[in-house]
Amino acid sequence: MRAVYRLTRPKCIHVFETLPETQQLVLHFRFMAQSFVSVLSAYIADTAVRGNVDAFAVRLQAAEAAIHIDCSPDADIDAASHNHLTLFADVYALMQRHSRTLDAVLAACLLRGAQHALRDIIRSILETILEFANLVGNAHRAMVDPIAGKKFDEPGAALRVEALFMKFKKTREVLVGSI
Repeated sequence: MRAVYRLTRPKCIHVFETLPETQQLVLHFRFMAQSFVSVLSAYIADTAVRGNVDAFAVRLQAAEAAIHIDCSPDADIDAASHNHLTLFADVYALMQRHSRTLDAVLAACLLRGAQHALRDIIRSILETILEFANLVGNAHRAMVDPIAGKKFDEPGAALRVEALFMKFKKTREVLVGSI
């Protein structure tokens, strides 16, 4: 999306110079696509991964602190061992907690088998955005450095932008409806 921004910013040659409606659609599509990718990336990083892993790390730090209390010479043996047992009974309990944390991350990232429908919808949206970025890049390349004997089909590319934008909108609506 950064490349699409650089190719469509106001100081650059407009990709659809003779079709101002299409140029406006390209800018609008670019904004919507960038927003979608940014929100999806932030969700995965902040909520899906960091939210689950941070909770596990806090519990792990509490267990580590309890172990250090157990090792202190003046610790009450019964209280210290009881505190340690409530955090993780043994290494297998720690392993189970880690496994549940990873399962929660996978589920939040829609990587579980049962979530394939949502995953396919998101993949379709991202493929549409990638195809749009590829189209804009190819159109810009054809306008800046035209190949001898080949003319850039601006109306055809404009129709493709409109079709991609409609596909993006419909697929996004399906995603919102299924969540």
